[in-house]
Amino acid sequence: MEKLYDSGKARAIGVSNFSSKKMEDLLAVARVPPAVNQVECHLIWQQDKLRKLCHSRGVHLSVSSISHLQCCSIFFQFRKLLLPPFADNRYCTTPICCEKLPLVLLQAFSPLGSPGSPLPGIISVLSNPIVISVAEKLQKTPAQVALRWGLQMGQSILPKSTNEARIKENFDIFDWSIPKDLMAELSGIKQERLLKAEFAVHPLSVYKTLEDLWDGEI
Repeated sequence: MEKLYDSGKARAIGVSNFSSKKMEDLLAVARVPPAVNQVECHLIWQQDKLRKLCHSRGVHLSVSSISHLQCCSIFFQFRKLLLPPFADNRYCTTPICCEKLPLVLLQAFSPLGSPGSPLPGIISVLSNPIVISVAEKLQKTPAQVALRWGLQMGQSILPKSTNEARIKENFDIFDWSIPKDLMAELSGIKQERLLKAEFAVHPLSVYKTLEDLWDGEI
């Protein structure tokens, strides 16, 4: 990828789901630092450790959303990538293209915590009692609070919706802010990684356990 970057065929190099340890290991040897690290990030999984690492390296956090059908497809393809035969390049995905940046960009998915997910055990940010309480105090919706939190944490957010009313609602997050006392309440939300990626754990995979996969960041 660094050769592709040098040749101008790739404007940036991207990685996905790198833990703090994996990011540190990569930055220690990379000649061209990755421009993006796409990870799960929302109020229920705020990624404090990874965020601090990224901020210390001048990293920007960008939050995008993805449909659950796409998630299932990507999970299946990624599992194929981890298991033999490794030479089957049908399961390889192209790197994220983004603007050339001197620093690393951290991109996160599911800013609303995957509401409506068919996957078992998924908890929605929008139904969290603390989020609901803060939303009521601000006379905003839980979704608006979740998105505004992302902005105030210094990250870009890319929510996904096909509902016109919700799309308009998502735009109404720029002319108000969450005060410090309520931000502190949101910081107290019990943390849990919602998408643990059990599909990537297998005796034949490079990741034998979830601890291996996430380097303890679960």
